[in-house]
Amino acid sequence: MKQRIIAVSNCKGGVGKTTIAVNLAAGLARRERRVLVVDADPQSNATYALLGTIAEGLTLHDVVVAGCARLADVIVSTRSSGVDLVPGHINLSAADLALAAVPGRERLLARKLRDAPEYDYIIVDTPPSLGLMGINSMIAAGEVFVPVGIGAFALLGIGILEDTVAQIHDNMEMETPVITGAIANLYDRTRIADDTLDALRAHFGERLFRSVIPRLKDVQESQSRATSIFAYAPKSPAAMAYLSLVEEVIHGEK
Repeated sequence: MKQRIIAVSNCKGGVGKTTIAVNLAAGLARRERRVLVVDADPQSNATYALLGTIAEGLTLHDVVVAGCARLADVIVSTRSSGVDLVPGHINLSAADLALAAVPGRERLLARKLRDAPEYDYIIVDTPPSLGLMGINSMIAAGEVFVPVGIGAFALLGIGILEDTVAQIHDNMEMETPVITGAIANLYDRTRIADDTLDALRAHFGERLFRSVIPRLKDVQESQSRATSIFAYAPKSPAAMAYLSLVEEVIHGEK
């Protein structure tokens, strides 16, 4: 199969971005795909979720910002079987300032990811802000998945993200990245949740995945234990929803 690089991105916080990225990666690995997670978020939540601790060695900062390490030098195995990780670091928050005068700074991550051809999927957990690391993440990825938390303000931030993608196309004369999927997350069977789903279907059309991730304590508890939903509660409705999402993603392979 052709390698897929997917940026998981939303400008709005609290939508479960990292949870989606980590569990999608774990689910793809269960289907025998070779998966690399790149934690491009200075908060480094994906790093903690996959390692159970903050990174102690080299991180993405050393590769992209400091330029003192190769991608292969920083890749580590994780607690999630079949999933490798490029750890994040709080110093990524200084990327805009540190790289301000670097030519081609928007494509740094894309160039570095060329050194990881052995993976079927590279999942990039992006920062919520659309600074340099957010732009790098989307340019490096051919696809963008947008996790959307079900609720009254679900569509906030999506317009900004879509405008940013359009600006990348115009300013850099690129056809990618493309928002290829939206994921309804934190569904709780309320009237407002159903109304939000209708609004998402109207906005995204066929790009909205049919799989809907429920708001369940199993997901929160798996996060607190730094493990995937498949390892924590493999038969739970949440795990089944994620498996359904994984099958939809795999269906898009070429």
